[in-house]
Amino acid sequence: MQRALDAHGVIVVEPEGSDRRIFLRHLHAAETGTADLLRSLAIGGCASSLSVDLDGDSFARFREDADQMEAARRISRQPLLVLDGCSGRGKTEVVASVLEEVLPPPDSKMVDERSIRGVLLAAPTGKAASILRKRMSHPAFTLHSILASHREAKEAGSKGWRFASTEILVVDESSTVPVTVFHDVLRALSIAEAPLQRVILLGDVNLLPSVRPGNFFRDLYFALEGTNWALTLRTDHRPEGRLIVRNAEMIARMRPESIQIDP
Repeated sequence: MQRALDAHGVIVVEPEGSDRRIFLRHLHAAETGTADLLRSLAIGGCASSLSVDLDGDSFARFREDADQMEAARRISRQPLLVLDGCSGRGKTEVVASVLEEVLPPPDSKMVDERSIRGVLLAAPTGKAASILRKRMSHPAFTLHSILASHREAKEAGSKGWRFASTEILVVDESSTVPVTVFHDVLRALSIAEAPLQRVILLGDVNLLPSVRPGNFFRDLYFALEGTNWALTLRTDHRPEGRLIVRNAEMIARMRPESIQIDP
């Protein structure tokens, strides 16, 4: 059976020591393609540091949280960051604060309301994109709408794809993004020769992954853990619900003995 599937191009077989690993071909292509594109961006990219004053008043509220300040520093200086943390840790707030420093204000006369101004905000669902749009005060789109617009522009023979000017790609709720979809977005930007210099992925490694095969965000985070490309925000900044969040973390870590009933 394996030989027949291999012969018909359904699977890919890779040796691993005395054992072997078997992949569905389209998933293998998406994983290796994503790895190659991100590696090229992180190692061979030409991203320059963003003009952000981390000592300014805009970042004063983050100085009590070393993780948030480190996230802001890495976002402004690195071409790639996989930012992990459950709800309430301030992932989106940190990214928004950095981007506010480099984007013209939304009401500026030099700004076209439909223009992404080099920053593409994306999310897996319409609801997540809407929330991202409100928090960032910047247009945000679903990943599927980005792919649909690329397909339409390609079929129409148009060279003016709306997202071809993307320099910074921010994907929120990455925990639920299938690797095939993320790879297709990266590939579309590459085909369009977008001047992509930064990719920022926001998610929570403890969330349930996409219903499609794989666990893209979690796998990527742990592959990069211990490097400058991955970071976890550990402090909960919400005034209420901390006990619930803490107990959820204990459950995720399989430590039921640490669950607390009272604060």
